[in-house]
Amino acid sequence: MAHFIELHQNDKDNTPILLNVDWILNVGSNVHGSTINFAIEKFRGTDSYAGTQSLEVSESYSTIKEFLGC
Repeated sequence: MAHFIELHQNDKDNTPILLNVDWILNVGSNVHGSTINFAIEKFRGTDSYAGTQSLEVSESYSTIKEFLGC
């Protein structure tokens, strides 16, 4: 079963997002919070492909580590 954590995008509205922790590849610190790289799978008709995407969030690296139980 998927486990989600709530984070906030580093945008003007501090938009909340839910992220499946099973898809997180790595987390890095930046000056505004953290950058999360996660796996994605896209479907187009009968074709699909996997890739990665990055997201900047306002939570600190240490906060995300706590959410993940590290």
